[in-house]
Amino acid sequence: TFDLGAVYDHLGIMETRGRDCCHNPTEYEVWGIANITGAETTVPGNDANWKANAIAKGWTLLSEVVRSDDGKGPYKINLMENPPPERYIRIRVKKVASGENAYSNLSELSFWNRQ
Repeated sequence: TFDLGAVYDHLGIMETRGRDCCHNPTEYEVWGIANITGAETTVPGNDANWKANAIAKGWTLLSEVVRSDDGKGPYKINLMENPPPERYIRIRVKKVASGENAYSNLSELSFWNRQ
């Protein structure tokens, strides 16, 4: 989870870039919320109940991503239409290109508002 530093009303696109070596996410979810007070999820990320727990805590699922490549190159993702205001973004990694179960790497994330 990371802080964008301000609340954004119209996040529309996210671009990811992986690394040249290893553990690049190929399946992941992008979540957002405006205020993290009381928003801590209470189950592990690999628990079947995690998604319901996140929604109950106020998180919004902005996108579910499945890449068919190795996750290295730039990849633009359209986020949900008309999202609620977002300040905090959480990436829930479900699968990485290397098949590793304990590690993942993202080297760069970029965001754009819809106009």
